[in-house]
Amino acid sequence: MWRILFIIVLFFSCLPIFSQQTEISGGRKAVKRSGDVVFVTAPVVCLTTTIILQDWEGLKQGAFSGVTSLGTSLILKYSIKKERPDHSNMHSFPSAHTAVSFTAAAFLQRRYGWS
Repeated sequence: MWRILFIIVLFFSCLPIFSQQTEISGGRKAVKRSGDVVFVTAPVVCLTTTIILQDWEGLKQGAFSGVTSLGTSLILKYSIKKERPDHSNMHSFPSAHTAVSFTAAAFLQRRYGWS
């Protein structure tokens, strides 16, 4: 079980390394970094919760939801060609950060509720 958890955490911690590199500084850098932290933290918390509760069906559902959400977001991102507000490239819509974070939060709420 701990080996699976380690692999999942390692995978999600490597995601920001492969993210798009743009030259930014100051306050904008802090905003980008906080977005990357939430992008990784939400799915890790989601998967960790299902592993701790030994909810293997929930783990499959959460992984499927995350992969589907990220895949759909990336397909749309490279199909729509919406320019970023800072004019750095044409891949701003939809936000993969938002899609993955919302999917993780919605999964936790739907699977385990508020209690």
